[in-house]
Amino acid sequence: MIFVYHECNNNSRKSLELYRERFPTRNQPSRMIFSRLVNCLKKTGHFPDGKHQSHMRNVTHIAAEENVITYFIAFPNTSLSKASKDLGIPKTSVHRILKRQNMFPYKIHIVQHLRATDYDKRMNFIAWFKVMMEDDPSLINKILWTDECKFQNNGILNRQNSRYWSEKNPCWMRESKFQVMWSINVWCGIIGDTLVGPYFFEGILTGEKYLHFLQNILPILLEDVPLDVRTDMYFQQDGCPAHNAKIVKAFLNDTFGEKWIGTVGPIPWPPRSPDLTYINDMKEKIKSACFELSKETLKNSTGRKLMERFENCMQEAGHQFEHLMQ
Repeated sequence: MIFVYHECNNNSRKSLELYRERFPTRNQPSRMIFSRLVNCLKKTGHFPDGKHQSHMRNVTHIAAEENVITYFIAFPNTSLSKASKDLGIPKTSVHRILKRQNMFPYKIHIVQHLRATDYDKRMNFIAWFKVMMEDDPSLINKILWTDECKFQNNGILNRQNSRYWSEKNPCWMRESKFQVMWSINVWCGIIGDTLVGPYFFEGILTGEKYLHFLQNILPILLEDVPLDVRTDMYFQQDGCPAHNAKIVKAFLNDTFGEKWIGTVGPIPWPPRSPDLTYINDMKEKIKSACFELSKETLKNSTGRKLMERFENCMQEAGHQFEHLMQ
């Protein structure tokens, strides 16, 4: 309401008309409420609160709704309890008003931190992939997509306590840091509709440990993959320091030639981009039940989902996009 009032150059009549046009489903205020809210802010420095509860008991139901709506427009991240305390309105009433106005508490989205130099690299990889897909539509099923999850014991954001009250999903997000305090590394891969792994690394992952895995463990994990797929397979990995060791790079060059994807590979993989693999779609499921993923789940999470991720990334010019996905 404050924004509408200022947009209309402090004209109460025009503000009411614009407010009705934008919010036709809401209870309509009187035109005087706009100037009263502004005057209250100028005099007290805050919106009407619960300091004068005896007065609040006498205000009309419409005025109470206006106070709640105005409060959450100004402070969309606040809690129901704090709003109730500040406004002097029961928490259940605040919640009921918000629901009646079609305002919902949207959860915050955690997205990978990106650097300014990452965006073009992400776009370049997607462009390469699309060109290759035009020549070979089956390429998407020939790439062994891999990722590692490092379980840690440091603080985790509780999304249950993070809400944004609004009529429309604001696609709220917060960048987070990863790979800070690790206790165990879990490797997993997907090729087509086949889950490869998981494999657990003990201690700190080094180039020597990773090379041992590639030479001795990965061939065993790939035994369920048809031979014709393995012989025509691309290998993808991210930019983990152990992945970029010289001995690892030499092995991958000898084994896959030009058909491996990595930050130091012949096909450049964009740094900090786990969101460009469909493994990221299933990471939480993999954490809780690595062996319970059915082929149907994998099919639903592969091809179509991967292309959806690429399209979203391109629309955002290489920036984060997972908070926009439903």
